[in-house]
Amino acid sequence: MEKELQALKNFEKHYFPEKKTDIYRQLSPERKSFVDAIYLPEELRAEQWEKQQWKKYDKFTDGLRFETDRGEIVRSKSEIIIANMLNKKADNLSYRYEAELYLKKANRIVHPDFTILNKKSGKIYYWEHIGMLGDQIYSNDFVRKVNDYIEDGIIPGKQLILTYETKDEPLNIQVVKILVEEIVKS
Repeated sequence: MEKELQALKNFEKHYFPEKKTDIYRQLSPERKSFVDAIYLPEELRAEQWEKQQWKKYDKFTDGLRFETDRGEIVRSKSEIIIANMLNKKADNLSYRYEAELYLKKANRIVHPDFTILNKKSGKIYYWEHIGMLGDQIYSNDFVRKVNDYIEDGIIPGKQLILTYETKDEPLNIQVVKILVEEIVKS
């Protein structure tokens, strides 16, 4: 037992976890591509996430009409507001617009309006804006989609952020600001 304790003390004396980051930073870009992101510090995982290729929703592209501050085209003025507020927090957050997400339990591919990475914590969030609650077909489809998220463990108020609007009750910008700040703090 004493030998094991001495070995642990020796290990502890010579172990510097930050050296992993230094070693990674010195690797060539080719070698970096072989490093599994699980072992990277959060800022480097965020950097990899931002560079990673992802599949964007490619149907109904005629509905893409509004340009964000980042230069991407989105479907609605409300999505511009959300995208621009997320973009203002680019030091803390990174997002993808309509990135493909496979829900295993539902055996279904969905495209959340925004997939958001908190660069500090490494947490991923999905943001859905429900912009046509007055449309019965749209509302029914959306209820099914939220249920599929929940069955897959993506819970509203935790990893799933929801905003709503109707024709008579537009998106509340204050609510968007509060939600973005909550994601930054998480």
